[in-house]
Amino acid sequence: MHVFLLAAALLSTPNENTENAAILKAIDNICGDTWCEGDYSFRFDKVTLDTERNSTQVFFNMSYPYSTELDVQASILTQSFDVSCVVPGYSTYAGIMENEYQLNWDFYTSLTDCIQTLEERLTKINRI
Repeated sequence: MHVFLLAAALLSTPNENTENAAILKAIDNICGDTWCEGDYSFRFDKVTLDTERNSTQVFFNMSYPYSTELDVQASILTQSFDVSCVVPGYSTYAGIMENEYQLNWDFYTSLTDCIQTLEERLTKINRI
């Protein structure tokens, strides 16, 4: 794993790093008004643009608080999931970003659909 991360770091250009950071910041900024209002907490970690497959993969962590009773005591625990969403049809900064601070609406909608699907699936897992 370390070799892969090192190779990826060596292959990326400073411009790619800046653009990827801007995309992550835009995703994180919109989170407070959308996905992050629900039961899950989010931490967006990485974005990978794949021009060969014409897709973008967003890696993030979703955590969910839940309570459990041990004897008479109640505890609040957190279950955490490292997940990712692949958004097809977007592989460039210009295609993903509407402007310096805002995501393209169609990219945002596709990412939202993926996140909502993950929330539904993980909520079902938590109820089992």
